[in-house]
Amino acid sequence: MAGYKRNQDSFQASNSNDNENNSIATSSSEAQPTKLQHSENNDKESICWKYFEPFKVPKENRTITKCTIPGCTTRYMWCGSTSNLVGHLKTKHGITKSSTPLPSTTSTINSINSEPEINLPLIKFIVSSGAHFSVVDNLKSAGFISPEIELSTANILDEQIDKVYNRLFLQLKLKVQQEKSTVLSIHTTTYTMFNKQYIVITCNWLTKDFELHKILLLAKESPEYNDNSFRDIIEALEKWELTNLKFYSCYDDYCLKSLYELQEENYQNLVQLHKNTNNYSINLKYLIKKSLGKWARENVNIQGMSECY
Repeated sequence: MAGYKRNQDSFQASNSNDNENNSIATSSSEAQPTKLQHSENNDKESICWKYFEPFKVPKENRTITKCTIPGCTTRYMWCGSTSNLVGHLKTKHGITKSSTPLPSTTSTINSINSEPEINLPLIKFIVSSGAHFSVVDNLKSAGFISPEIELSTANILDEQIDKVYNRLFLQLKLKVQQEKSTVLSIHTTTYTMFNKQYIVITCNWLTKDFELHKILLLAKESPEYNDNSFRDIIEALEKWELTNLKFYSCYDDYCLKSLYELQEENYQNLVQLHKNTNNYSINLKYLIKKSLGKWARENVNIQGMSECY
């Protein structure tokens, strides 16, 4: 009987210990998601995402994160912790959470994630509306843009576009050179608000799928036509090395005349496309004349051949 009582007491004590362990385990498991969630929130708000691509917590491990501070090429493989990234900012760039204010939760609008992308729609707006870059300096003061959003200034936009253009130059140059034939367009445009005149040169072509492509070769302020203006045009053409130019269009007769006076052999065989597209006979006349002229120059040594055209 005494033995039975001892066994019963031992069983009850065991059950009591199991219940306590289960209670501890339950409490621990209930607390764990809160801890993980808190850690994830800290990662999302970490200062490192202001300077490291992809500017937010990667969805997958082993994603490459890259420091975007100018002149820095440091990369880290994401393993679920921001320690390396935060440490890099502190030791290499002297940046800490206390030294740089973080945007509030309500002002994020995907906060830092949106900042690198906001310039593109801004530039599209400026181009499509014909507005000056300085319009961005007035958007906030006019109340069109939330004060929490950091917009680039007009000067920064100008610099960014120049950098992108220079970076893409060789790629665009190769692309246009691979086409069989291209059209050169030279015209002037006046910015009436500031009474400024610009020379604009574009190169245009159709792909095999009949898609129209256009590249800006030159856009330069020119108060009036002079020899320097047209030498700028020639320099732009030489820079792009467009040996596949077949046609050109120009909306100013004086511009054409001055261009001819430079007597650049590379452009003697171009066929002019007139504004009056219904009068195809004029274009045909120029095509025949230019073709005969080219043949005559190439065969000038043939007996009895002269350049009478």
